[in-house]
Amino acid sequence: MTENEVPSAPKLLTIDAILAAPDVGEELFPVPEWDGSVKLRGLTKRQQAMAVSQATINGRVDTDVVQLLVFIAGVVEPKFGPEHMGQLQEKAYGVIERVTQRIMTLSGIRIPSCRSSRTDFRSNADLYNQFALAEALHKTVAELLDGHPSPLSNVEFEMWQQYFKVKNELMKEAQQ
Repeated sequence: MTENEVPSAPKLLTIDAILAAPDVGEELFPVPEWDGSVKLRGLTKRQQAMAVSQATINGRVDTDVVQLLVFIAGVVEPKFGPEHMGQLQEKAYGVIERVTQRIMTLSGIRIPSCRSSRTDFRSNADLYNQFALAEALHKTVAELLDGHPSPLSNVEFEMWQQYFKVKNELMKEAQQ
């Protein structure tokens, strides 16, 4: 494009075009621990809302239950149901977490990876400050963001570990 050319405006979508667009991803996902693959599908907004609603008791969202409901909704082959929740809780945390993370990615939701949390805390001041504020107020980050008490999820627990590592590193650097 030359300096005098005006960029063309993006196409304005219609309601019909938006509703017809295939925006929910689907794929086969290898799970070596189970010696095979599962077929995953991203969640629709309705499925996500139902998972949160079903995991909310007395205004508190149980994020571990949400994770299992996302797993059940997103693994389309083999098809799991709510009756499998107890059995899924006995499976390896890392495997369930990895499959659920992929479902969330297919749904267009970016979840911070605990493996990259150290880098995220150093490069993302907002993330660091959320944890610092939650620490000062003696709350979980989920509770701080949601405005009501929330149990500590496994993901947030791992992120707290990374937060404290980075916080200690920053304190040592400041003392030098």
